Amino acid sequence: MTASGSATPAPASAEHVTAQVLGNPPTTAPIASVTGNLTVLADEFPAVAEVLEVRAGAASTLLRWRLKSAAGPQTGTRGSGLSRPPLFDTRGVSLRDAVGKQVLTPFTYVPQAMGLDLDTGCVCTGVPGAIGEDAEPMYALYPPLDPAATTVDVVLPGFAVAKAVPVTRR
Repeated sequence: MTASGSATPAPASAEHVTAQVLGNPPTTAPIASVTGNLTVLADEFPAVAEVLEVRAGAASTLLRWRLKSAAGPQTGTRGSGLSRPPLFDTRGVSLRDAVGKQVLTPFTYVPQAMGLDLDTGCVCTGVPGAIGEDAEPMYALYPPLDPAATTVDVVLPGFAVAKAVPVTRR
């Protein structure tokens, strides 16, 4: 009698699962880069936003980008400049689609545990507490783009508009 079988696969690491969901880690060169200011209370801090990818699918559109300080050393950034007060996420980052004549904002939701009827949840990254010379990876998930769209403008409050950013399709 011979025994045969297969080994039980090891559990996937968080990095592996994240890479499967979001694609490869954002180590590639940016496809667009814009400068601007992050507003925290009454202060403004110079920053750089680097767009890594706009990936459109039938049900959603993924924006991957990075945020870093334009002033070098670490800077506090915990504010609502990319959202709406009192939230600290990036729901204010939008995609402007000229073909579909629409402006897309990230998906939001009402967390059940809060017991409120407010869309305080966002399928997007929260604003980091601080940024420095090393870019912080960011993302947001949007509704689907018009199937004919090949570029979009990425609009970040307080920043120049990243115009005609190429769209990839999955």
